[in-house]
Amino acid sequence: MTHSPTPTELLALRTANAALMSPDSCYDFASTIVFALGSAQLLQSPETAAELARLRARVAELEAERHETNEVLSDAAEQLRADRDRIAGLEAERRTIAAARDAQIIAWLGKKSREYGTSNRENRAKAEAVARMADKLSRGAVRRPLEDPHDSPLHHTYRTGHDLPHCECPPSAGRHTSACPLRFTSEVPRG
Repeated sequence: MTHSPTPTELLALRTANAALMSPDSCYDFASTIVFALGSAQLLQSPETAAELARLRARVAELEAERHETNEVLSDAAEQLRADRDRIAGLEAERRTIAAARDAQIIAWLGKKSREYGTSNRENRAKAEAVARMADKLSRGAVRRPLEDPHDSPLHHTYRTGHDLPHCECPPSAGRHTSACPLRFTSEVPRG
């Protein structure tokens, strides 16, 4: 028994007292109390008690799992925020680098335009074309890519093993079957 009665125990005690006080009780003392507790649905079979204990354990397990999931999601959300801030910083840095690069190109085009001079018609046309290009670049009308995609460190022209389709032709066949995705290659399957 606990130090202080639980609400269920208090309810059972009140139900038992009310049953004993009833003047129309035709059963003995113990039977009256048991019947009163049963009609108040305060009695449980051992199977029901075991099922209740199992369900309470499962609820506790699911709540712990939910807390763990919430922590993982919170960590993931925090990482996404940090990544977003890092990307924003890198984008700002990229814009700064591009602006500095464009300023250098514009200065170089201006210098080149002045080098052509105005001595003859062909040089004036070249100087005007270069000056127009510098003007367009300074207004943002012409944008050079920051990196040529074929010069990227991530670019490769070869195919790696995980890029190639999988061949299940028997090596004893010596060639690819008609259903094989590699049937148009000259490569013979190897076990």
